[in-house]
Amino acid sequence: MLCITIFNFIRIYVIEHLNVYPVAFFELFLGLASFVCGIYGILKRVNLLNSILVSLLGVLICVFFVFVYLLP
Repeated sequence: MLCITIFNFIRIYVIEHLNVYPVAFFELFLGLASFVCGIYGILKRVNLLNSILVSLLGVLICVFFVFVYLLP
């Protein structure tokens, strides 16, 4: 809850200036979280194939966010 309060001004700035829907932030968070988890799995050498797939999925979700919400 504290992070939401601290970073609220960033959320409002992005919504006002880039016209991004609030639901899209959840999608971006999922992409970044899966990318971080995949990189963590790669660094820990835990099931490398799954870790690579999870990190690639995170990158694809972030690219999808850019092409769908930021470019048009």
